[in-house]
Amino acid sequence: MSNSKAMNNQKLVEDGYNQIAEEYLRKFRLSSDANRHTVKYLKLLIKLLPRNSKILDLGCGAGIPATKILAQYYKVVGVDISEKQIQLARKNVPEAKFIKADMLEVDFPNNSFDAIVSLYAIIHIPRQYHRKLLKKIWRMLKPGGYFLATMGVTDLEEAKEEDWLGAPMYWSHFGKKENITMLKEIGFRILKTRVEIEREMDEEVKHLYVLTRKPLG
Repeated sequence: MSNSKAMNNQKLVEDGYNQIAEEYLRKFRLSSDANRHTVKYLKLLIKLLPRNSKILDLGCGAGIPATKILAQYYKVVGVDISEKQIQLARKNVPEAKFIKADMLEVDFPNNSFDAIVSLYAIIHIPRQYHRKLLKKIWRMLKPGGYFLATMGVTDLEEAKEEDWLGAPMYWSHFGKKENITMLKEIGFRILKTRVEIEREMDEEVKHLYVLTRKPLG
């Protein structure tokens, strides 16, 4: 995939979420399987992190539920490509800091965060950039820091829908085995992986939840 095509796909995701931000919040993030699983895995992360840890939420959306839950305990920075999502997040979680940016472009110094979270977001990025993104996440994490994410279960070079909740949308990801291998090769220690089945648009979909750690040494 060329860089220009990848940029067009990122723009498609940005424009799509600008159009459907409120509908997406209502349908998926308030009372759905995705919400239930998000809360379950965030609770695992919270048990591992001391109070006042610094957390980065990549692809934070409207801030519900993940950023809002984390901000009860930690200093949270949320990043999202959609201006509309960032506007909602600032209203929903005023105690957190939010940045409108593409997660492929946003950057922080080495060892900046105690944990980085990215839920239902990496799957919207062309998979040719996933390894580069994960390496950046590794670098931004402090030694001993945690990374919690949802990733693909099946091998999907790219997929588009013209009408997903009312707007075009794009997805791209590797399969479960390749994702776990990639994380290990970068250096993450795998703490937990599980494929969760969720209902979306009256269909069953699968997401891979991974909880990992950057070793202390």
